[in-house]
Amino acid sequence: MGARLGYRPALDGVRAISIALVLVFHLGAPWLPGGYLGVSVFFTLSGFLITSLLLHERTATGRIDIGAFYLRRLRRLLPASLLVLTGIAALAAVGAIAEREDLRSGVLGAVFQIANWERLAGDQSYADLFVAPSPVDHFWSLAIEEQFYWLWPIVIAVLTLGRVDRVRRALPVAFVLFGIAATVTAQVLGGDVAYFASWSRFAEILAGAALAATLYGRTVPRWASKLAFPALLTVLALSVVTPAGRGWAYAGGLPLFAVVSVALVLGVSTDGWVARALSREPIPWIGRVSYGLYLFHWPVFIVFDDESVALKLVATLALTVASYYVIERPIRTGRVLVRARTFVPGAAIGFVSAAASVAVLVPTVTVVTPSSEPVVLGAAPLAAQPAPPTSTIASASPNASSAPVANEPDRVTPTTAPAPPPPTVVAMFGDSVADWILRDAAASFARTDVAVVDAAIEGCDGAVAEPRARHRSGAVLENPDGCDVWTATYPRAVESVPRIDVAVLMVGNRALVDHEVAGVWVGPCLALDWYVADLRDRIAWLQAKAEKVVVVLPSWGGRNATFFAPDDHLVRSACVRDAIAALATAAGAPVVDLADLLCPAGPTGECADLRPDGLHVRAEDAPGVLEWLLDEVLAS
Repeated sequence: MGARLGYRPALDGVRAISIALVLVFHLGAPWLPGGYLGVSVFFTLSGFLITSLLLHERTATGRIDIGAFYLRRLRRLLPASLLVLTGIAALAAVGAIAEREDLRSGVLGAVFQIANWERLAGDQSYADLFVAPSPVDHFWSLAIEEQFYWLWPIVIAVLTLGRVDRVRRALPVAFVLFGIAATVTAQVLGGDVAYFASWSRFAEILAGAALAATLYGRTVPRWASKLAFPALLTVLALSVVTPAGRGWAYAGGLPLFAVVSVALVLGVSTDGWVARALSREPIPWIGRVSYGLYLFHWPVFIVFDDESVALKLVATLALTVASYYVIERPIRTGRVLVRARTFVPGAAIGFVSAAASVAVLVPTVTVVTPSSEPVVLGAAPLAAQPAPPTSTIASASPNASSAPVANEPDRVTPTTAPAPPPPTVVAMFGDSVADWILRDAAASFARTDVAVVDAAIEGCDGAVAEPRARHRSGAVLENPDGCDVWTATYPRAVESVPRIDVAVLMVGNRALVDHEVAGVWVGPCLALDWYVADLRDRIAWLQAKAEKVVVVLPSWGGRNATFFAPDDHLVRSACVRDAIAALATAAGAPVVDLADLLCPAGPTGECADLRPDGLHVRAEDAPGVLEWLLDEVLAS
C-alpha cells in the first residue's frame, strides 16, 4: 500500500526556480541563454507529481477514475488558458499586437492544444524569422504536456491491471526508448523537430514518471538530500552556458538533462537544507502561481516590449494574482462551478467562445508575394524626366523660321521657367534589411531630388554558388520563393528603369551564419573567400551599369539578433564588415556604414532602439533611416 502523497512545498520551490529561469530568459538576459531549460524541469516535475497521484489513486481505490482525472485537468488549466487566449484575440483586434500571418492559426493551435504541431507544420517564410514574436509562442510546451496527459491515465490504468508495481519496470524502459527517439529525431529530422515534436519531449515527462514509479510505496532515502544541491547547481550552470536555439538541447540531449531534473526532484523530496530553503515563502507561493506567470508573461512582454523590465514584471504579476485568486483557485477548489454537470457545460461554452473570438477578433493578414518587377519610390518624377536637348549649340542658333521679320513691331518673346533637374536615380540592391526599409518608407516618400529603385528582395542575398547555410538552431536555411542569384535579379532591376545613377549594395547579413565549406560547417571568420569573390563580381558588374556604386556596411546586430545569428554575432560581424570594407576600398567604391546611425557607440555599446529584432528597422523608423541613408549615399 503506497503512502499518501502529501504536500511538499520544496517541489513548488522547484517550480519557482523553473519559472524564474524562463522569465529571465524571455526578458533577453544575455547571461542566461539557456533559461528555456526551465521548461524541461517543469516537464519532469509534472510527470513525477501526476504519476504519483495516479498510482496512489489506483492503490487507494482499486481503480483510476479517468473521467475525474480529465475533469481535474480542465479545472486546473482551462480557465486561465482561455482567459489569456481571449485576451490575446481582443488585443489583436484593437491593434495592440502586431499583425502576423500566423497569429490566427497560432491562437487556434493553442486553443486546441496542438500549438507545437502548428508551429512545426506552418508554412512560414524567411520573413517569419524576423517579424515580431507571436504572443502564443509559449503555448507549445502546454500543448505537449496536455497531449501526454490525455493518454497518461489510460496508460497507467492498463499497466496497473493486476499488479501496481509493474510500472516500476515499464516506465524506466519507456523513458529510455523515448530518449533514444529524441536523439534519432534530431539526427534525422533536425533540431527544430526534436525540440517541438511531442514524442521527442515525452522523455522528459517520462523521467519524472519513472521516478514516481520507482519511489511508489517506498520511503525516500535520507541520502537523496545530498543530490539536491549539485543537481540545482547543474541546472543553473547549464542555463548559463547552454546556447539559445541550438546546441545539445536541439540535438536530442534533453532526456539526459531530465536525469538532472530527476536528481533535483528526488533531492528535495526528503529533508535537507536545499529543501528547507526552497520551502521558505514566498518561494513556494511563486511555484503555486507559476502556471499563471507562464501564461501571462509572454503576451505582457510583447505588448510592453519597449517598457522597462520592472513594468513588465509588475504587469505580469498583477494579472497572475488576479487570475489565480479570482478565477483559477475558486474553480479548481470547487467554490465556483461545483458540480461536474455545471462545470463541463461552462467549460464547453468557454472553449467555444474562445475559438469563436479568434475567428471574429483576430485580423486576417494577407501575405503579398513580392513582385518580380522592382518598385520605384518617386516614380512620378522619374517618369516625368524631360528629354535631354539635342545640342546646346543647335538650340541657341537662329534659323529661318525664327528670324525677325523686317518692319515688324517689337514683341515680347515669351519665356518659360527652366525645367527642374531630373532626379538622381538610386537603385538599392540587398536583402530584407534594405527591402523592409524601402517598403515601410514608401508611403511617406516625398523627395523629388531622388528616385529610389527597390531592387532588394526579402530574405535573398543573391550570392552565386552560396554554400549551404544553417540557422543558429542547426536547421538548413532555404531561399524563399522569388529569390534567385544576383546574376538573374540584378539585370531585371537595371532594365526596369531608363538609367541608374547610383547603385547601392546593402548585403552581408546572410554571411553571419555558418556555411558548409569543403564539407565543414564554418563561420565567416574562418571561411569567407567564397562571399568576397562573389561581392567583387557584383561590384564590378554594377560599376559598368551605374555612374557610381556605394557599398553599405551592415550594422552591428542589436541585443535580439540572436534569434537568427549565433551568440558570437558581434565577432562574426567584425569579420564580415572588415572584409566588405576592404573589398569596397580596393574596388574604388565609397562606403557608408549603417552602424553610424544604428550603433554609433560600436559593437560594445548600446545600439539605437530602432530594431526590435536586432536586425530589421522598425516600420515607423524606416522613413527617417531611408532619408539618412540617401543623404549619406549622395554625399559619398
